[in-house]
Amino acid sequence: MRDLLKLTKDYHDQIRIRLKASVLSPEQLKIHERILELARDASDTNDLEGKKSAENLTFAMSRAISMDNWTVKAKAAKEAEDAVAARVFTDIAEAAGKTQDSSSLASTVDTSSTKGMELLRNQEDTRNAFIEAVYVIFDYRAVHPANIEKKKKLAENLRIHTSRIEANGKKFDELVNVSTYRKSLPLTDAQWQIVIKTYNDMRSPSVDPDAKAKLDTQVKQGREALGGKSAQMKEISKYLEEKGTRLAYLGISPSQEPGPYTFEKIWEGGRDE
Repeated sequence: MRDLLKLTKDYHDQIRIRLKASVLSPEQLKIHERILELARDASDTNDLEGKKSAENLTFAMSRAISMDNWTVKAKAAKEAEDAVAARVFTDIAEAAGKTQDSSSLASTVDTSSTKGMELLRNQEDTRNAFIEAVYVIFDYRAVHPANIEKKKKLAENLRIHTSRIEANGKKFDELVNVSTYRKSLPLTDAQWQIVIKTYNDMRSPSVDPDAKAKLDTQVKQGREALGGKSAQMKEISKYLEEKGTRLAYLGISPSQEPGPYTFEKIWEGGRDE
């Protein structure tokens, strides 16, 4: 007949070796080591189960698994420099460690998780608003310096996104210096400085008088160049409408900066599509 006590010892010893090597499950390691200590003085598996029951090790193992699980998540969050997530997961692990039975373990982890997930949702909403704000800032930089109406519209869009950030207890001009948020977008330090400068400019959007004067001159010159050519322009328009081909291209950014964009045709259609 197989020696069940020896098999039990071997099982826990193998788990002990694996957990010790991984260093990611210290709480579970303690339980397996304690079971091995109890097994040394046990007469058989029934005796061992009695000793484990006396020390409530079945529950202790459940608690250890929960603690190690949340601690590993906290470690990963720290390595990702996500302080909020790291704090949330650490708090849950610590709360689980204070429980004394399965019922309290389940309810404590559930309560702590609910509270923590709300903080993470808050952070995710802040991150999304932050990214949208940066997108608006780059849109603003692409606007012609004389287009005041477009500038005002984008400034209002920026205000909407930054208001979301402020509703979550943060400020945009502070987050641009936080690595967790900077990592959300592949920008260089120089580009982040441009973001900050443009953000400050957008607080009071204005027309560049030189750019406006230049634009007015170009418009005037264009009108003069097209003077008396209305019939010719109508013919060109009619030709394009009847014979032209509609195309759509996907712009692919360079893998390294600086570098040329490449364009890939993704759609072609006739005039009736």
